[in-house]
Amino acid sequence: LRATTAREPAGAVDVVLLVDTSASQAGDLLARSVDAVQGLLDKARPSDRFRIAAVDVGCTPLDEGFAPAAGAPARAALQKLADRTPLGSTDIIAVLDAAADLFEAPAAGRAIGYVGDGPGLNGIDAADFFAVQEKLRTRRIAVSSIGIGRQVDWPCLAAVANATGGMLLVPEEGTAARDAGARLGALAIGPVLWPEDVVLSARTPAADYRGRPGRLPPLRSDRYPILLIGGRLEEGRRDMVLESPAEGHAKRQAMGEIPKAEPRLENAYLCELFRNAVPINGAFL
Repeated sequence: LRATTAREPAGAVDVVLLVDTSASQAGDLLARSVDAVQGLLDKARPSDRFRIAAVDVGCTPLDEGFAPAAGAPARAALQKLADRTPLGSTDIIAVLDAAADLFEAPAAGRAIGYVGDGPGLNGIDAADFFAVQEKLRTRRIAVSSIGIGRQVDWPCLAAVANATGGMLLVPEEGTAARDAGARLGALAIGPVLWPEDVVLSARTPAADYRGRPGRLPPLRSDRYPILLIGGRLEEGRRDMVLESPAEGHAKRQAMGEIPKAEPRLENAYLCELFRNAVPINGAFL
């Protein structure tokens, strides 16, 4: 299942831009991150509003509230960012949790853009990771990221994007940071359809199958969400309600049929991937 039309959001999108200022981002890496944010703001739509925050062990807003990309608050926040000394490590869970609370009244869309290399060396608790994903989903906040750093924890950033309807970019060597930022800006405001009341049914007994991630990922027109289903399915289908913030949070019924399985040896790794995902409800998929 995916959204079948590539439409721009119907109204303004509020975007919180998180720039990693932990110790791993010292020197030219922070400069690249600032350039990426500048590239994003340069290509932003006049209708969208932005907040900029420095993130490491916590989330520190560098402005007083949401403002247009071309305004003085954004320029001042960028200067504060460039002057900041990178220290500490990145607590991605605390950062995302705090960033979700920065949003004001609901807009047509809410998005977070993260620029950095992901969490620090302390690791991530699976239960906490799942909880922050649920908070972002409940508040309809899509998280997209640009991986900038010498060792980008792209699996973590990809898992957050997958769970919240965002996207991940890891620029190839030689790609200008401003170009990557402009690309992220377009992806971050892309329309997202949020599944609700999802029901997996089949002719086989319900106890015989289960899906991971535990929640169907949000749908976009520019990517395929992947759901692993364990068990023998016969005439399987998924019924759901899709909410569209871009259309005034309108809701509509949707259904997707699950084709009959055709075992292939090259897909055997999926069995282990599914088993590993079960204890943590697929939070890291």
